[in-house]
Amino acid sequence: MKKSGASALTVQKGVREIKAGQVYHPGERIRKEGGGRKKLSFYTAGVEEAVEKIANPKGNPESTLQWTSLSMEPIAEAAKKQGVQVSRMSVYRILKEKGFALRANKKEIEEGVIIPIGMRN
Repeated sequence: MKKSGASALTVQKGVREIKAGQVYHPGERIRKEGGGRKKLSFYTAGVEEAVEKIANPKGNPESTLQWTSLSMEPIAEAAKKQGVQVSRMSVYRILKEKGFALRANKKEIEEGVIIPIGMRN
């Protein structure tokens, strides 16, 4: 068994499956449905709503396209201050699932001087 690199238990399980007629057919699932790590929202109630609120969505409310000018780190830190434990990668996944795009603040050129949006009159 060691020459194949597989565990003896794994090989025995495979032999039992073949004898029972449980053979893999192309196109079928290999793993059980529902396996793997659950989403953060499964364990932490309200995390998606909290992240979306903190992200301060911009865009046309009637359109499906929304964006935020905040990066993932400040959103995650703000959520932690509200008592919602979330990483920046989880923030990214949540916003991506909700159709958000990350956009930088636009700048305007006025008489050769670049003025950030928040500084305009």
